[in-house]
Amino acid sequence: MVLDRSIAPTPFPFQDIQIPGLEKKILSNGNPLYIVNCGEQPIVRFEMIWEAGNKFETKTGQSYFTIKMLSEGTHSFSSNEIAEKFASIGYFIEFSQGSERAMITLNGLTKHLNKALEILSDLVLNPIFPEKEFLNLKTVSKQHLSVNLEKTSYLASVVFKENVFGSNHYIGKSLSMADIDLINRADLLQFYNDFIKNKAFKIFAAGKIEKTEIDLINQFSSIFINELTIYGEEPTITAQYDGKQLVIEKEGSLQSSIRIGRRMIDRKHEDYYPLKVCNTILGGYFGSRLMKNIREEKGYTYGISSSHLPIPNYGYLLIGTDVKREFTQNTIDEIHKEISKLQTELVGNQELEVVKNFIIGDFAGSLNTPFDIADKHKVAINEGLPAGYYNDFVQNVLSVTNQQVLEMAKKYFSKESLFEVVVGGK
Repeated sequence: MVLDRSIAPTPFPFQDIQIPGLEKKILSNGNPLYIVNCGEQPIVRFEMIWEAGNKFETKTGQSYFTIKMLSEGTHSFSSNEIAEKFASIGYFIEFSQGSERAMITLNGLTKHLNKALEILSDLVLNPIFPEKEFLNLKTVSKQHLSVNLEKTSYLASVVFKENVFGSNHYIGKSLSMADIDLINRADLLQFYNDFIKNKAFKIFAAGKIEKTEIDLINQFSSIFINELTIYGEEPTITAQYDGKQLVIEKEGSLQSSIRIGRRMIDRKHEDYYPLKVCNTILGGYFGSRLMKNIREEKGYTYGISSSHLPIPNYGYLLIGTDVKREFTQNTIDEIHKEISKLQTELVGNQELEVVKNFIIGDFAGSLNTPFDIADKHKVAINEGLPAGYYNDFVQNVLSVTNQQVLEMAKKYFSKESLFEVVVGGK
């Protein structure tokens, strides 16, 4: 049989996707353990998560530097010795934080989980925050920031968040050189004592997780005391940005970075799925309207995207691209032109079907490993989504209509509601 490559294969759209379930256990000291037990390989990813992100800082940078410094030495071992211990059992450890949470992640073979947890317990319970290593980390951070401050793309994203959320809001804040200079070891110790040491945490374990591993995790958790954590009130957002335009000239820059967007809705909102489809049509995948127009037809840029980034209680829309300075205004005009089309013309059935299939296929492709599946459950838990939220994903996407797409474009993409920043120049 000769294959005729001029004929596309018949598509078979997904009708349903059921992701493996999540098992929840309450450990002996009250901390929750969330388990995704699937896969054949004897590997595990262990995540220890605190409510200890930027949201809870009294000084910008406390969360970041505190979590990073946990690996820099304990009363028993230096940072080099800690690194060698993890390397000897083939484990990789990562320290990360964000707007709301701080996290330590372990990856390795299931058979060495006991040793990995033993080392981890020392890091979390007995850090010494050595001054020399802290100064080194501050120096490296300033070097990275110095490089970023020369990038129009970095500056545009910083200015965008500052204006949309406010520079005093934890999402709108960004680390500055002055922040790095001002923060000291005492600030880290305070944040550690207030939000990490013996404070409640969640554990996510994914991979080949059986009774032996659960018992080890329970034993590990039992050495921590769940003291009361005092959190401040939820910060309010007072930033006014609707229809605002801002141009920041950067001398010598050959390109301009454009960011256009606004505050948005979260995953709980009834408009989430229609908006997701609408935004994907506009700029959410390689075949989007913005890519076809501004990259393929006009040649103004290598890439342009429109992203809806949901976070608890709200989220934000961000249309972003980098172009040559002389194409800046033309690019902005074309962005608004494509938005206007979505607001006035119904999307064709064929295009709508293509986009729906892309969204569903992309979702299916994000469930390849136990770790991917755990990430989906983690989002649902952290954002307070209902049980089985993702099991309705396919049907929620398929149910979106042409008329809903038009309504979403009118409701959320009006020019008067958007903030626009250009860094570089027009």
